[in-house]
Amino acid sequence: MMKKVLEEEPNAVLQLIGSCFEDYKEECRQLARELGIQNSVQFVDFQADIEAYYRNASVMVMTSAIEGFPMVLVESKSYGVPTVAFELDFCELWQEGITAVPKGDTDAMAREVVRLLQNQTFRLEKGMEARKAVEKFRTQETINKWVKLITGIIDGNGVVKQMQAEEEKVTEERAMKIYQKELEFWGQEDLRLFD
Repeated sequence: MMKKVLEEEPNAVLQLIGSCFEDYKEECRQLARELGIQNSVQFVDFQADIEAYYRNASVMVMTSAIEGFPMVLVESKSYGVPTVAFELDFCELWQEGITAVPKGDTDAMAREVVRLLQNQTFRLEKGMEARKAVEKFRTQETINKWVKLITGIIDGNGVVKQMQAEEEKVTEERAMKIYQKELEFWGQEDLRLFD
């Protein structure tokens, strides 16, 4: 994806932030060298304070094949950084501020990253959408839910089951559609892949 982005935006820089196995990091460095993009890819070790990285970011790229509630997405949205990501139908944060492309389609991902980099007005609009989408997590209602949950766990009063009953449920039909889409993507008859 980054090689394609650089064809349109030669000054773009991809920062990969976080820790991982050294063998994997070296494999990624080797791939960057093979693609001739090593000068445009930075490998940054784990950072306890990543605010400066988000404040300097133009776009967040999320290439995950599977996510549930990715904290990196909450973080980037809170800084107003728009995201380009592969479609994740079961992701809890799939709302404003995200441009979704078909899973595995790096051409589409590159096009959307370039579009955001080249159109500041569009990028700022998507960033504002992103920030607005996480505002609901800052409400007193959210704080009250956390207090209720933690207190209930400590007190052992069965509050977890009560709160689960109150939350919106995914219908069986929707769950099966997501499951079938995943089967198709992974080329599997069932999802033994995740056992």
